[in-house]
Amino acid sequence: ELVRTLSHSVKPDNVAMFLGKRLDLRYEGELGGRFSTRIEGHSIRHFMGKNGIKKVNKISRPVKEKGRSFRGFNLFNEEDEAVLRAVAQGGAQGFGIRNCSLQKALQKKSGQISHILKRLRNHGLIKKVSKSYKYYLTSLSREVTATSLKLKEMVVIPTLRGNLNFS
Repeated sequence: ELVRTLSHSVKPDNVAMFLGKRLDLRYEGELGGRFSTRIEGHSIRHFMGKNGIKKVNKISRPVKEKGRSFRGFNLFNEEDEAVLRAVAQGGAQGFGIRNCSLQKALQKKSGQISHILKRLRNHGLIKKVSKSYKYYLTSLSREVTATSLKLKEMVVIPTLRGNLNFS
């Protein structure tokens, strides 16, 4: 019921913003969303013309490298959200992202941060600066982190606050 409520609370302006587009009064294409229930769980897909939310799907799916699987990122998981926020803040400062800076931000050990950095690299969210220990954000990372965190704060959380009664 919660997922269905959230899927119906997203407005056309939110879909356009999330897809990195601007909704204009002259827009004549199709804009909408589909909610479906499957064996694996619920599926929500928003689209604007031929553009669907494929970028979030890219980072949310597991990636395999050399027989090893790296899980995707889930914005409703507090740990994943903290990682994306820390990476976005570190990338915005212009110094690059380093293991030691993420250790301080996430309060984790070096080995754990190395695994997180590998996950981020495999999902195409960061790239390594050659001959250094620094990483920088890719354009995909900037788009996905900024819009998804903004969408969560501006649409999902207010909807949850307004539509749920805990009495």
